[in-house]
Amino acid sequence: MTDETRPEGTEPEVGASVVEATPETSVEDTAPEEEQKPRLNQTVEMRDVGPCKKHIKVTIDREDINQRFDRKFSELVVDANVAGFRPGKAPRKIIERRFQKDVSEQVKTELLLESLEQLAEEHEVAPLTAPNISPRKIEIPKDGPLVYEFEVEVRPEFDLPNYKGLRLRRPVRPITDDDVLQQERRILAPYGQLVPKPEGNAQIGDYLVADLTNRLGDQVIGTLKEVTIRIDPVLALKDGVAEDFGEKVKGANAGETRVIDIKLSDAVAIPELRGKTILEIGCGKGEFLALMCELGDCRGIGIDPSYQPSRTPATVAHRLRFINDLYSEKYADLEADAILCRHTLEHIGATLQFIRMIRRAIGDRRHMLVLFELPDVTRVLKEAAFWDVYYEHCSYFSPGSLARLFRRAGFDLLELRRDYADQYLLLAGRPSPQPTQPRLPLEDDLQQMQQLAADFARQVQSSIKGWKEMITAAHARGKKVVLWSALSKAVAFLTTTKVGQAVEYAVDINPRRQGRFLPVTGQQIMPPQFLRDYQPDYVILMNPIYVPEVRAELDRLSVPAKVLAVGADEPALDG
Repeated sequence: MTDETRPEGTEPEVGASVVEATPETSVEDTAPEEEQKPRLNQTVEMRDVGPCKKHIKVTIDREDINQRFDRKFSELVVDANVAGFRPGKAPRKIIERRFQKDVSEQVKTELLLESLEQLAEEHEVAPLTAPNISPRKIEIPKDGPLVYEFEVEVRPEFDLPNYKGLRLRRPVRPITDDDVLQQERRILAPYGQLVPKPEGNAQIGDYLVADLTNRLGDQVIGTLKEVTIRIDPVLALKDGVAEDFGEKVKGANAGETRVIDIKLSDAVAIPELRGKTILEIGCGKGEFLALMCELGDCRGIGIDPSYQPSRTPATVAHRLRFINDLYSEKYADLEADAILCRHTLEHIGATLQFIRMIRRAIGDRRHMLVLFELPDVTRVLKEAAFWDVYYEHCSYFSPGSLARLFRRAGFDLLELRRDYADQYLLLAGRPSPQPTQPRLPLEDDLQQMQQLAADFARQVQSSIKGWKEMITAAHARGKKVVLWSALSKAVAFLTTTKVGQAVEYAVDINPRRQGRFLPVTGQQIMPPQFLRDYQPDYVILMNPIYVPEVRAELDRLSVPAKVLAVGADEPALDG
């Protein structure tokens, strides 16, 4: 027919221009492997501009740019709807004028992502921070190559000295009568009972039966009677830790008083909420809400279908009300000064609808404070933490995306920051009658997220390969490997690396998990004391924040295993 049009400058064989761009690669070579892409023709200039800092200039050939434009416009000629023309009948020149700006943005984004990936593969650049690139300031010129420049902090470079021939001393530890006594005590402990120690002089491994008084300054905020506590170097609580507990109570005798400092999580006590009413959505067993009410003299309302009354301390039970249900707008009439939601949002798929529901429930109560805590995906991307990607978490947020979610739902942000060794995000906000603009430092993270996401898949594959090879090699040498954690991280780690057959046990300090088994992979969950007899060679820790605590516990148990923390240590065997 006479009105049939073909994209200008193209031949009937649509893929021909791509093959010509890489003449050394034949159609037969590329057909079986669809993932192979032509490499960009780009030149990279790098120079040092300071200690551990490089200036990088990248130039992408015009030929690559033209090929991308040609491919995009060829697709639009077939698919685009243009007023006055039937689909697929608009002349190419009109298509180019109509969609020039949109296509230019698409081509720029694709080129930058592929260019940075190729740069990372071809050049030994070990960045410590995201490059300071602003895609919005980069424009594709009408003629000539695309040039962009940026600076990035990198790891220091230095030459290793010749360390061959060094003599090493292997530590040899003789087995003493005390070691034998400790092992006997560990084996017999489950079958025994606690008895008084008349001579006093409490030591590590003993048990204290004590009355506890919790103080905040001079104010008594809670008391507990006849609590049994094992003396360990570190006392870990639900939302705090006594780092020198063992040293502080060592040598104690009956009737004495010892003062222990407990370092609490930043989220536990907020001065603005003292004496107020807190509504917690997704309160779980109610333990955190009870602690906030105890520390801050608050009243609490918790909503969660999994709430268990047995976990609520009697000292604050009169100030707490729990509802075994999922939160919905039917609870909009509940009176509260603040809404708290910890580690719930990441389990929700329709997050915007959920936050908008909370905003509708608040209505015109402008004083209402909302507090959210959830994992930060920035760390997951930086560390290629595949063990932190699992089915329970269906939504992942960076500081910027979390802020945009709340602003879009009708909130203004008062604070946005990281906590818990930069693993968690803490957000504080209030309802706003009109749209608000970004103003907090962490909100502008699009550029960083773009770069981290572009490199995530490659880093994950490298990390999986490293851990799999290390654990498989250890197993082949007869070495024992255990995981320290029985949470979802451990399951995700084992199912992704597929090394479950090489790991027989997992360790967890939570007595409610001990004696059970990890789902899917089936490792038996044991208490830390089990390691004294098992004597593993490697302990893989699923969260590096607990490395000092775990190393102290292993030393106490006389377990000289090598501790490797995912996200912090390179998987490597000794020797």
